[in-house]
This record gives sequence, C-alpha cells and structure tokens, in this order.
Amino acid sequence: MPALDGNYYGKVNNHKDLILIDCAPTESILTLAAYHSSGFVLVPVRPEYFATIGFPLLQESLTNFRN
Repeated sequence: MPALDGNYYGKVNNHKDLILIDCAPTESILTLAAYHSSGFVLVPVRPEYFATIGFPLLQESLTNFRN
C-alpha cells in the first residue's frame, strides 16, 4: 500500500480530475493524512440530531488542522 501523503497524491493527481478519500467519522491518523493530502473537504451529512452534534466537532477539527 503506498504512503498516504501529499507526495503520492500529487503524482496521481496529474492524471485524474478528482480523487475521493473516504474516511471514518472519527478523528484518526488516517483522517489527518486525508486533511493533509486534500485541497477540499466534502462532508455528507444526514439531516438528523446526531449529525448536528458531530458537524461542529468536525468543523473544529478542520480549523485546528489549518492553524
């Protein structure tokens, strides 16, 4: 399995228009690697109560990563 870092995806990105990186809904080393490797974040969310609790936590995680 190739390393999950920006160098690998940078090489692949020259040949692809879009690369989707699917992550678990928890913050882990794989989630942080996906943050590092991506330029954009797409978060599918169901319109339900628990999603309204989890989305601000994800937003805080992304803000902390950017800083």
